Amino acid sequence: MKFRVVEIDNQLTAIFNSKSPLRNSLLSQFLVPSTEFVCNILYDISGVEIGIHSSYAFENPTVYIELFKDHITIEPYIEEHETEVPQIEIPVDSAKLLLFKWGVALQRWQMKQKKLGI
Repeated sequence: MKFRVVEIDNQLTAIFNSKSPLRNSLLSQFLVPSTEFVCNILYDISGVEIGIHSSYAFENPTVYIELFKDHITIEPYIEEHETEVPQIEIPVDSAKLLLFKWGVALQRWQMKQKKLGI
């Protein structure tokens, strides 16, 4: 999953260009611009992979994420009364690689900000 990084309102955003607008949007919303987020979700994924949890779910302000041993699902955070929720599924290995790449992008950006004195 390739993405490009853009700065919007002094925060990094990942922009995806797959054929699916839903996938692009959900992946962008999944990648919160926080290195703590990256560490925490990788930790949670490892807990599921080694069997501490059979699955694990959490949400950020825009998406609901569920972690399973072999995949993760991402769906928009919506009101409870809505019944049909679109979601995407990503193999866990692809999700980990995506998170590592995102973490590196965030760290590079933070180092650049420090160097510029921002």
